[in-house]
Amino acid sequence: QGVGSTLITEVCRRLKNELIVGAEAHTGDRDEAAIKLLENAGFYRVDTGIVYEKKLEAKTPLENREQSGAEVNESSETSTVEFRQT
Repeated sequence: QGVGSTLITEVCRRLKNELIVGAEAHTGDRDEAAIKLLENAGFYRVDTGIVYEKKLEAKTPLENREQSGAEVNESSETSTVEFRQT
């Protein structure tokens, strides 16, 4: 097992122990390595779509957050993982 698959397996194991019932991963539709990694870990595609983004000029992330009331995501990663609990 590579580092990525080991990490996904361990995270899912720990989440299951915490009674988390599902994990969701987001990746680009052309990122074949990430898709293969997720499918080999037991994930399956449930949705495809297009995400739109617009970069807005702001003085600083903090000032932008204060003006909009929204959280600022400073990450430049293209893949994310979300977990849900019921």
